[in-house]
Amino acid sequence: MNQVGLLLFVQLHLDILPERRLSLNANYLAFADTSALEVARAQAGIDRHIGYDLSASLTYRPFMTQNVVVRLSYAQLLSGH
Repeated sequence: MNQVGLLLFVQLHLDILPERRLSLNANYLAFADTSALEVARAQAGIDRHIGYDLSASLTYRPFMTQNVVVRLSYAQLLSGH
């Protein structure tokens, strides 16, 4: 069973300083067709809308190389219900 979906996204990368980068990401997730999913789960009326996937990360490279990288990140799925 192959479920085709919809993904729309926006990404933003900001080089704050040479050794610091802020990355922001937002995705909208939805099913294109839920009929196969409704049959598989034996459940009617499944919403197409999955939700919004949001994430942010701060990357710190203390020596301005890729040898040492510290990353702090957060992600959350905001569901449709």
